[in-house]
Parts: sequence; structure tokens; C-alpha cells
Amino acid sequence: MYYQIFVENTGETDIYSRVLLYGFTDELADELGTQTGYLLGNSLLQVTSITVSNNNNSETIANQTMIDLLPLDFGADYSNDYIVLANQLAIPVGGSAVVTISFTISGDAGNDYQNLALLISSVSIQSVSQ
Repeated sequence: MYYQIFVENTGETDIYSRVLLYGFTDELADELGTQTGYLLGNSLLQVTSITVSNNNNSETIANQTMIDLLPLDFGADYSNDYIVLANQLAIPVGGSAVVTISFTISGDAGNDYQNLALLISSVSIQSVSQ
């Protein structure tokens, strides 16, 4: 699965932008299905790899497990955690940048990861003047 995020500078000054995924919540995909992996504390963050690139600079993430990209250590609660997808997008007035993200589930995930869901609460774009 892949996504593209378009960041456009419609302001009156050049900006630096960063793009983040924020707030991860583990859930069951089907309440009537097996809860084994969920009860063991398994998370799709452990077996989902992310690849990120943009058309603005050479900053990339190449096939990294999502849990390894979390800068904070909240234990099993990832609801306040985030992953920085792009950190230094220099966008001039009237310009734009495209951030491309792909997600891949490891072929080694096994049955312990069946019936799990991972919710991402938001995509955040933060910008400051250059």
C-alpha cells in the first residue's frame, strides 16, 4: 500500500516543512476473531516496514520497521508517539513537495499478527519560515 502527501506553500514567505505520522493504536481487526497475538502484546508496528521518499531532497527512509523509527519509548502505549517522514522540506512561495510513503508487512510476520489492526490518528505537517 502506498500514499502520497502533497505539501504546498500558499503563504508569502519560503518555508521549511516536516511531515509526521502521529498516534498509533493497536486494535483487533475483527472482534469475533482470535485475540491471541493482541493479548501477547504484538503490534503491527513490529512487522510493518515503511519506505519514504520525496521530490524535494535526498531524505529517505528505506524499508525500516515502524517500531524502530519511534523516537519515544512509551512501552506498549504508542498513542502519543510519532514517526518523522520528512524533516527538511524547503518549499519556496508557490512551490510544493510530494512525500511518497509505502507500507509492507513482513513475510515473516506469522500467525501471531493475524487479526491485528493499527490505527494512525493523524498526519501532521509542521512549517516554519526559512
